[in-house]
Amino acid sequence: VDPDPKEQYKYKYFQHLVFSFCLPRGIGTWYMRKYMKSAIQTGITIPCLVAEARDNRQYFDSVQAYCYFYFLKAAIFGTKEKLRQLLAGTRFEELDGMPIMFIDAAKGWHTLDPVRYYTPQFKKFIQERNYCKWVSFDCYHWIQDPKIGLPQKLNDTVYEFIQN
Repeated sequence: VDPDPKEQYKYKYFQHLVFSFCLPRGIGTWYMRKYMKSAIQTGITIPCLVAEARDNRQYFDSVQAYCYFYFLKAAIFGTKEKLRQLLAGTRFEELDGMPIMFIDAAKGWHTLDPVRYYTPQFKKFIQERNYCKWVSFDCYHWIQDPKIGLPQKLNDTVYEFIQN
């Protein structure tokens, strides 16, 4: 996540997801879906909600927010070593030799300036290795949504990376 304190407001949704995970599952799922539906009012398209409406079934569940809870729990209550283990930027030696393709949806969210889910050091790490690939698409975060993303370009890029 972008380390600039002025940019942290963009990641407020992390808190909502963690909160939904900590509630009893039925209430947490209701809260999570309500929060996500409120995001639609700001112009953000959430493909999972589109699929729910199309298929007339529920896909969102508060248990999906476990990874956000796990990270925040380690950040608040864990040791420095535990938090360090969660941050890819502190584990470059372990990642060396592993093919990584990072896809940056350069426009970020609809209503916000571009968001950055990486540090400059991580980007440099990827770009310096010929077996890794850094891809920046001129689209929004929900890259698989045909209205705001580039799903075919995403599929083609991932397929090409896997083949090589």
